[in-house]
Amino acid sequence: VKLIFKKSLLQIFAQNISGEALNQFLGSQSFDGGVFTLKASGIDPRNYRGEINVQNTYLKDYIIYQRLLSFINSVPSLLTFKTPDFNDRGFSVQRGKIYFRRSGDKIYINAMNFTGSSADIAGNGEVDMKSGALNIDLELKYLKDASSIISKIPLLNHIILGENNTISTIIEIRGTMKKPTYSTGVATDVLKTPYNLIKNTLMLPFVIFGDSEESK
Repeated sequence: VKLIFKKSLLQIFAQNISGEALNQFLGSQSFDGGVFTLKASGIDPRNYRGEINVQNTYLKDYIIYQRLLSFINSVPSLLTFKTPDFNDRGFSVQRGKIYFRRSGDKIYINAMNFTGSSADIAGNGEVDMKSGALNIDLELKYLKDASSIISKIPLLNHIILGENNTISTIIEIRGTMKKPTYSTGVATDVLKTPYNLIKNTLMLPFVIFGDSEESK
């Protein structure tokens, strides 16, 4: 861990840290296990931007995740997305990346993408750490061959058949961290879905340290 903290300057570079350490930094209980790399740069602990790289962890925020599972189970058209990656421990992530920015009490998620063995989660949004308010759009992507099952899924206006022969659906998360609400968003324009937004964002350079730090 490398930390620079002085007047109007905050820089953090942390490599191979645990999920518990990252949870403490974020002030949440979002991850269970895993190995992370964190880069952050700003003016103080309440105003900075950062990048998190994720390996072999579980997304576990208890209330938000359990309510998401309940929502998936309650909507027939979403049952296909109940893959082995969604389990009691959390969503199993093989690798992932998050670009985010904190400004005061708000955390803005510019882009996030988590890859599992049979499903992906992508999205963006914002979280108010003071009020707990959520405004997040997720895209769940089911990676198995969709051709044999797509005819069995009702409410096809919620489903997109992608170029990689995958199916996906948009889930909007609103409410608060204590009382999140969920709904399926009709993706009328695939170019505007979170997956495509984050895919384009993740392709951009995101350098918040000099070359010498990046090389580490």
